[in-house]
Amino acid sequence: MCSCSESFPNEGFLRFTVAHELGHYFLDGHYEYIFADGKARHESDTGFTSNDRHEREADTFAAGLLMPEKLFRASCARSKPGLTAIEDLAGACGTSLTATAIRYARLSDELVAVVCSLADRVQFAFMSESLKSRRDLNWIKKNTGLPHGTATARFNRDQTNVAKARRTTSASTMDTWFDGGGDSELVEEVIGLGAYGRTLTVLWQEQLPDPHEDEHESGEDERENMLPSDRWRQPRED
Repeated sequence: MCSCSESFPNEGFLRFTVAHELGHYFLDGHYEYIFADGKARHESDTGFTSNDRHEREADTFAAGLLMPEKLFRASCARSKPGLTAIEDLAGACGTSLTATAIRYARLSDELVAVVCSLADRVQFAFMSESLKSRRDLNWIKKNTGLPHGTATARFNRDQTNVAKARRTTSASTMDTWFDGGGDSELVEEVIGLGAYGRTLTVLWQEQLPDPHEDEHESGEDERENMLPSDRWRQPRED
């Protein structure tokens, strides 16, 4: 028998936990693994933080079941970036902020990272593919200290902020969080997770348009608006 944790009075958390257990039931090899050696009961570890491959696979199954990739990506594209998008998506999918934030970081096209922290330590962090592709950055790692002077570090000094699910927004820089990227500005959105006892931080930066792409599109638009006779007079490209 698999047990469903009710540690936190959060519907999204409970829904994810149930979906996680379904993952153990439907994924090949999971049932045999978790009930090996005559075990009659299994305590699952949800939340993408387990070192056990089977637990991480069940988390991935749950995320895909509750937040289908195609629909989730489409909703990401329609939403404002950052915490606003995560809260909108959590409401639409019936999932917790934490699970939704992780899915958002994995599927968003934005430059975004989500960090879960406890006191002055990072519990886990996920970065979007566009952010991970930056070779001048160091990834935020589990169990490292929070950068000094950040809004998150200040927020976590008062546990009341976490317990009462308070929030704050501040400006930070790439170099502060990623030890690279220079003084390029980031938006740092921080929210306490109440009974979960942890803090969620969303770091994001709007992607600047490619100036060369704009020039190319501008040239095409100009030709589209020309009269046929004017187009004919334009020099031909070899």
